[in-house]
Amino acid sequence: MLAGAVVAVLWLLHPAERLSGTDSVEPAAYVTNVAPRQRLCVRDLLVPAGADRISFALAPTPGTQVRVTMRLRTAAGLDATSVQTVTQQAEVRFPIPRSPRSHGGTACLRTTGLVAVTGHAGVPATVRPQVFLQGKPLTTGLVSVWFWDSHKRTLASVLPAAARHASVFRAGFVGPWIYLVMALLLPLLWFAGLRTLVRARA
Repeated sequence: MLAGAVVAVLWLLHPAERLSGTDSVEPAAYVTNVAPRQRLCVRDLLVPAGADRISFALAPTPGTQVRVTMRLRTAAGLDATSVQTVTQQAEVRFPIPRSPRSHGGTACLRTTGLVAVTGHAGVPATVRPQVFLQGKPLTTGLVSVWFWDSHKRTLASVLPAAARHASVFRAGFVGPWIYLVMALLLPLLWFAGLRTLVRARA
């Protein structure tokens, strides 16, 4: 029990980069190829406050080196461009300016070589077409997009935000506080139950 408690505490207190947001598209397969000088755009993205990286899962042709240019534009007037060199299949992260507020945005990719882009085939757009290749709606699926905060934080520090997010879809009497209480109460109940079992066997 002590070892488990120590591991849990270390896990909660370990600082690391944290996922700030995503378009909720599972990276299940390659949904399209982007040829040299073609442009792939994903619109209706929610660019989270505090995010300073945007990433795509990309795969160039084996044995090639490709330069990928990402341009992000938001409703708040942000217009940022970043370039990364890709040599193998990877989740490629592009730096973006950090914003104090969340805004809607569009991210576009251009490449110097053939690149496969990961997403989920057969997933329909929520309201309108969201992915475009050379200005034409992509019908093979949606593209997976992630936003990251490179400032390392502990899981313990983001628990209040996690509780707020978890309480969005809830019954009327449930608030963020109930998830924090559960996070504290469940380990205590587990400990009490285990202690009772040990005493009963003794």
